[in-house]
Amino acid sequence: MPLEPASHRALISSKVIDTFGVVVFQRGGLREQVEVLRTLESLWRYAQSHPRLRIVLDLSGMDYISCAGLSMLVRILKTVRAAGGALRLCGLQPFVAEVFRAVRLDRAFSIHENAEEAAQAPEAQLETESAF
Repeated sequence: MPLEPASHRALISSKVIDTFGVVVFQRGGLREQVEVLRTLESLWRYAQSHPRLRIVLDLSGMDYISCAGLSMLVRILKTVRAAGGALRLCGLQPFVAEVFRAVRLDRAFSIHENAEEAAQAPEAQLETESAF
């Protein structure tokens, strides 16, 4: 998955597991949120031009997510689903997981412990657009 322009290399890495591209966020605290948002926007633009994209976002390096970050994840999810693809999340740190639960996004996203589990999990029945 060619999603590692020079500006994003310090923040993310990528690999492939089965039929899923995996984007691993190396870090993502409060101080890196501008970089995180840029990276998520790049991923959203990539998803717009790649139908049936199957991707896992490994957020294990992120101990914080902003409202803007959540919004961008929802935008990516909608884009990927509309094009017949799949988006799965894994490695949510406790604070980030609590934020997802608090705003009920844990019902809209397929969330797993690690990238391997996420890539191999069967398609989940999740809440649809009404969850947003």
